[in-house]
Amino acid sequence: MNTFKDIAVMVYVFFIINLAGQTLPQTKIAAMERAEMQTQIAMLHVPFILNEGQVDQRVALYAKTFSGTVFVTYDGQIVYVLPNHTTDTAIAGVALRETFTGGTVTTVTGGAAAETQVSTFIGSDPALWRSNLPTYTQVNMGEVYPGIGVTLRAYGNTVEKVFEVQPGASPDQICLHVDGAQGLSVNAAGELLVATAAGVVTFSKPVAYQEIAGAKHLIEAAYTATGEHYRFTVGAYDPQTPLIIDPLLASTFLGGSGEESAYALALDPYGYVYITGYTYSTDFPTTTGAYDRTHNSSKDGFVAEFNSTMTSLVASTFFGGSGEDWGAALAFDSYAEVYVTGYTASSDFPWKSGGYDIWLGGACDAFILNLNNGLSSLLSATYLGGSSAEYGTDVKVDSSDNIFVTGTTYSTDFPTTTGAYDVSANGGADGFIAKLSNNLSTLIAGTYFGGSSDDSGNALALDSAQTPYVAGKTLSSDFPWKSGAYDIWLSGTSDGFVLNLSSSLVTLYGVTYLGGGTDDEVKHLIKDSSNNIAVVGSTTSTNFPTTTGAYDPTHNGNSDVFIARLNNALTGLSVSTYLGGGNDDYGQAIGEDSAGMFYVVGKTYSSDFPTTAGAFDTTPDAYWDGFVSKFSGDLTGLSASTFLAGSGSEGVNDVTVDSSNNIYVTGYTSSTNFPVTSSGYDRTYNGGAYDAFVSKLDGELSGDNFFLLWTK
Repeated sequence: MNTFKDIAVMVYVFFIINLAGQTLPQTKIAAMERAEMQTQIAMLHVPFILNEGQVDQRVALYAKTFSGTVFVTYDGQIVYVLPNHTTDTAIAGVALRETFTGGTVTTVTGGAAAETQVSTFIGSDPALWRSNLPTYTQVNMGEVYPGIGVTLRAYGNTVEKVFEVQPGASPDQICLHVDGAQGLSVNAAGELLVATAAGVVTFSKPVAYQEIAGAKHLIEAAYTATGEHYRFTVGAYDPQTPLIIDPLLASTFLGGSGEESAYALALDPYGYVYITGYTYSTDFPTTTGAYDRTHNSSKDGFVAEFNSTMTSLVASTFFGGSGEDWGAALAFDSYAEVYVTGYTASSDFPWKSGGYDIWLGGACDAFILNLNNGLSSLLSATYLGGSSAEYGTDVKVDSSDNIFVTGTTYSTDFPTTTGAYDVSANGGADGFIAKLSNNLSTLIAGTYFGGSSDDSGNALALDSAQTPYVAGKTLSSDFPWKSGAYDIWLSGTSDGFVLNLSSSLVTLYGVTYLGGGTDDEVKHLIKDSSNNIAVVGSTTSTNFPTTTGAYDPTHNGNSDVFIARLNNALTGLSVSTYLGGGNDDYGQAIGEDSAGMFYVVGKTYSSDFPTTAGAFDTTPDAYWDGFVSKFSGDLTGLSASTFLAGSGSEGVNDVTVDSSNNIYVTGYTSSTNFPVTSSGYDRTYNGGAYDAFVSKLDGELSGDNFFLLWTK
């Protein structure tokens, strides 16, 4: 069922069975595969249907959401008919009626026409039947208060009321009366709670900001509730400037009843969002026609594709064999085909004839997997490893569509190539870099790197000359070095490092340690717009090298995040800063926008982790929180910083920036109340220790819309 008309019919059935997204009985799940149900109907934009006599004559338009039906009357009442969420079977449901106190509604019309047309056939009297009823994407209620217009939109299980305050108008005029409520209150999270006989209805916290001189500034907004009425209080703002709300542009869970985590994210050339990671869920959502829809073992890899708004799971597939499999990174070639790396312990990992290596060599191997853009076909696959253990951590595709992979190996017989920079294992764990042909049939070049202790390759970047830079962690005092390098000495138990090789993997161009007196690790790097190397990682060193004028030159406590820029020859540290609070903070990834601003993500246990006014979430929770922080290109200023979390634990593992400077992040969450958007593909936590998530924020980490207040 691909048409919206078909889906609209499904909405009605789902509304009867599962009004508020409650868990369906297992018999229903068996009859209607959960993943397919989510893909087709879970969180789509629901159209408003024009009333041509099929419902009460007072109704102008109505929408059937998964949480109930909302009716908009000609005189401007918004009526919600909601199900019973209690165990009291004597309660059939409840009706809530919202009216605009002190306001006047003179017109109720459909906004932009939706593609859907709906037919209703009620009863046996054909006179009551209606065919090809028009539908609309929104309801326009006109100027309800002087200078304040109201618009409604409906989604899978929510209705959004949008108040647009024109310059000179006052939001203090807005007051809504809720008839049918047993009481209104505002919780600690700023949400409006409407108590009813059939359960509590929650309206999400309003958020507002203004765009002034190209910068976005938070305007405080909150509910106040008295009796059966609620209002909005809005902080100081410029009454001549538009106010903007709803900071989280798009966000969704992804998972099944077991545990998931997403480790990497990338955008294809068409703007679609791909993530990879691992899942323990046999009911992880896959899509019709996907390469592999069957869970293979306790822990499988997955690749999932979303549209840019995260409202639809476009494609999703398992991959793996009978052992454990994990997707760690992904990239695209010039044909928009997908390449994934990670590790596998499966001797029956999927393979294609002609792959470079079709045999598992040790306890686990790195792998490279090539899928078509629609995730429906396995194009090629190969193991990559020796007789011990390997872990692939990052993959990049060069301008000739060759595939570069980095990671860590414990094998003395890891495949290397004649003339490569280092063809011998050095001791303990070594890092590796490999270069393969686009069809994964040929190992073009392969090399170790490291010293006599443990070394790991964590991340990979290619410069304009297609030479690879690798970053990671080393415990080796004899890690390879070059004269003139920024730092040639191991300073603590472990240091971060950055290393640059020729594209043929024959010549070491540059290398440097990066660390202080205790433990340091570089987790991610990018080649920035100034031809420098930007890195992020974590340090427990109180003397990690920072630079004069940097945002934070002082260690804050336990483990801190660090962000640093080195010149491309790795001979100089351009700028470096700490980021963190009094407890543990870990940096995982870094991205850059078109203006040269850096975005850093990770996780924090610090209640005093630095956030900024106007950010999406400035309140820490009791456990690990994800974070997203924005820095000026010279790392002197923290432009924006936000938590991204619920009441459980989170970690943000990857970040990327699109051409419009929107920010996409992915990771894992154990929070049932992790922030997801009303039209997100999956708004419900699915179970297990963690769900994966994907979120999209604007470049100011605050929002991107043009309305004052957007309540759900």
